[in-house]
Amino acid sequence: MYICWTSWKNSFIPGYSLLKFPYSLFSLGQNYLDQLQRIIAVLGTPSPVDMEYITNDKALDYMKSLPKRSKLPLKNLYPDATPEALDLLEKMLVFNPEKRYTAEECLAHPYFEDYHSAEAEPLAEEVFDWSWDNFEPTKEGLQEMIYEEASKFHPK
Repeated sequence: MYICWTSWKNSFIPGYSLLKFPYSLFSLGQNYLDQLQRIIAVLGTPSPVDMEYITNDKALDYMKSLPKRSKLPLKNLYPDATPEALDLLEKMLVFNPEKRYTAEECLAHPYFEDYHSAEAEPLAEEVFDWSWDNFEPTKEGLQEMIYEEASKFHPK
């Protein structure tokens, strides 16, 4: 099974559609440091265990230097959201990617029960071949494409 799109990125769709909060992790930060601060303002300070996967020493030092923040209840940010929507966002918006819902788990969540069909959504048996498009799906390349796409909705 190969799934390259994380639930973090996918959480932008339901999160943005529920958004009625002006300062959010769903709006683009001015830079990556500002974006991290926005994420922590909503999700709270990650635990030391949840920061263990960060391998960049500068990034880890920066994260540790930020003031400790408590998690904001998503119900406060999205008062009109259904319990299913809030539950799904809680499972998608997890700092540690090892604890975050996978795309497959998200599709099986009750929030999508009216739209999900396991039979019609088979999992890929192998990595998608991008050679026809002359595209190398690197982490940095995908991040840049996502940033550029999101920037269209938040022009500077």
